[in-house]
Amino acid sequence: MIDIYNRGDKRAFYAYNPVRYGTVNASERLRKGIRSIFGGGIDPIIKQANDGELLGIDIGSPDIIVFPKFSLNINEAIYKPGALGEIFECQGYKYQKTHVISEVIKPAEFFGDENHLVWPPIEKGILKLRQVDI
Repeated sequence: MIDIYNRGDKRAFYAYNPVRYGTVNASERLRKGIRSIFGGGIDPIIKQANDGELLGIDIGSPDIIVFPKFSLNINEAIYKPGALGEIFECQGYKYQKTHVISEVIKPAEFFGDENHLVWPPIEKGILKLRQVDI
């Protein structure tokens, strides 16, 4: 599946019937704070969302592997309040810059179902990013 995603073969990828997920409390996390190593803040709540930034594929209940949606522009709002930086190790990420995904090295893995993903991830994914000018 990683090779299919990295080739950009949406037709083959969507044959796996991915569910779209999003961090439904991103605005609240922005206002009240993001959980950090120092405590406080709010954990992300990730649920099925038509406008979500994540694509989840059930690989055998309850495990779901998660990829970013195709053509995702990664900015500060998606990286922090949107929790992408907590779901994936983002190689090449630079604060206050916009990035695109040049490669998924490893998808994230969660417990969950088609309605929601259980926080925290079983294992963080790894993305290689490339900075772009927008």
